[in-house]
Amino acid sequence: MSLKHILSFVLFGTIASSSSVLAADGARPNVLFIAIDDLRSQLGCYGDPRMITPNIDRLAESGVLFEQHYVSQPICVASRAALLTSLRAERTKGNAGWAKVPGVQTIGRTFGDSGYFTAALGKI
Repeated sequence: MSLKHILSFVLFGTIASSSSVLAADGARPNVLFIAIDDLRSQLGCYGDPRMITPNIDRLAESGVLFEQHYVSQPICVASRAALLTSLRAERTKGNAGWAKVPGVQTIGRTFGDSGYFTAALGKI
């Protein structure tokens, strides 16, 4: 396992443990948003019997599993931009141009502005 992977797990564990403390007072729910592009729906929680994914399946059972996400361009950057901003590829020019769209705000920024601790790993 590489140092990058180890640090990612440590950071994720820190985030998960600190967010559970924040919501202990019941003021607002904990939110863990996992998005993986290029995975397709090849997980047990999406009904693929060939995939053995017990931990993700349990997480999906206890949370909200998004079963529909449509994009207008079949490339990963347009999918990520649509998922994070709810903008169609025509508005974002099919890439990270969403940052130049007036008034646009990502889901992460929305949570951060609402007082949540946010963190991101990878491309999303």
